[in-house]
Amino acid sequence: MIRYCLTSYREDLVILDIINDSFSIVPDAGSLLKEKDKLLKEYPQLSYFFDSEYHIGSVSRNSDTSFLEERWFLPEPDKTLYKCSLFKRFILLLKVFYYSWNIEKKGMAWIFISNKKENRLYSLNEEHLIRKEISNLSIIFHLNIFKSDCLTYSYALKRILNSRNIDAHLVIGVRTQPFYSHSWVEVGGKVINDAPNMRDKLSVIAEI
Repeated sequence: MIRYCLTSYREDLVILDIINDSFSIVPDAGSLLKEKDKLLKEYPQLSYFFDSEYHIGSVSRNSDTSFLEERWFLPEPDKTLYKCSLFKRFILLLKVFYYSWNIEKKGMAWIFISNKKENRLYSLNEEHLIRKEISNLSIIFHLNIFKSDCLTYSYALKRILNSRNIDAHLVIGVRTQPFYSHSWVEVGGKVINDAPNMRDKLSVIAEI
């Protein structure tokens, strides 16, 4: 399993330790991430991270430096869509409990270990189904008694969409000064539960 994920945000290098569920920032080292030899020559202490399995995320300079709201807001349910039955809501809530409890107790490592990579066939006309699943999840998510944040919501949404044969991916982005991490879901390279330009505002450190 991958141990470290690395990315650059502006001039800073950001490292995600999956096992310890923690982030590290190396100021002014981000510009060297494209050139590993130069990076290790100038920062030899970083060789520790490259001795394990690692993944390098986005290394391009962020183009959007506008204000980013650092509070996470639960997506509003779509009242125009048909609401699922109480039984289905109960089953969905149990799934959210299961995902959030494991994320709270086992951290980021559980997400990577439990991720199922399968080749799935999905319809090009899936927008209605995606909107419906987002709405259903938003209706019950406030009942979650465990960890309730953007990571839990996005991971639950990804797993729900995967179960409906939709190739959804969990994306984790970061920024520095001040440090901030955020998660969202993409289908076909398009953000489905957040602002469409999240990749401009944050550097992607992991895609699951």
